[in-house]
Amino acid sequence: MRRAVTMTLCAAGAMLMSGFVRTAAADAVYGCGDIIATGNKGEILSVTWDGTTHLTSELVCGKTRVYNAANVGVPSAYPAPGADDFCFDRTMHTTDNGAYLKTLFDVYSTTFFVFENNGNDDATWYGIHENGTLRPGVLVDASKVAKNTHYTTGLGCQRLMGYCFKTDVPVKGIRIVGRGFDAYSISCIPIPEPATLTLLALGGAAALRRRTARRL
Repeated sequence: MRRAVTMTLCAAGAMLMSGFVRTAAADAVYGCGDIIATGNKGEILSVTWDGTTHLTSELVCGKTRVYNAANVGVPSAYPAPGADDFCFDRTMHTTDNGAYLKTLFDVYSTTFFVFENNGNDDATWYGIHENGTLRPGVLVDASKVAKNTHYTTGLGCQRLMGYCFKTDVPVKGIRIVGRGFDAYSISCIPIPEPATLTLLALGGAAALRRRTARRL
């Protein structure tokens, strides 16, 4: 019985480690039907997704820039702090003058929250690896994914729409390609570095093997 449990746990650890080197394109964008944002006076206070509520103190914002088709940074029509905060009111980064926006984080994550103006702009979403390479793109039909958070923005009282972008492996940023995409807030749930998680899995499996050997 103990041997079976140990083998099961070791297999689970191996699956955990293999998850960080997979290349399967399983990234996906989920709509606000699964995301609930709560706020006060134009500020996001918490985000609920998949049955779990995250206070903004548990989330991390990145650094966002807008780029043109030649990958050159361009000014956003609504400048900093833009999407790099939890404000619903009058700050955003928009691709009205560019081709895409890129947000880089100081932490790893597989779960990103994006709140956008009106949710009527289709776009392709990419995870960004630490070395700058992109994961396979996810083409998002906004009419099928974006749903209302029931908050309005400070710019013309337009609807604020929410998305959750899930990546199959930990990444350090996201790229959203599409004209007219207006991001009010981009944040993520931070996780340990993949190497740290791998070491934890290895250490846990080794400890279980040693404990089982002593009992036999």
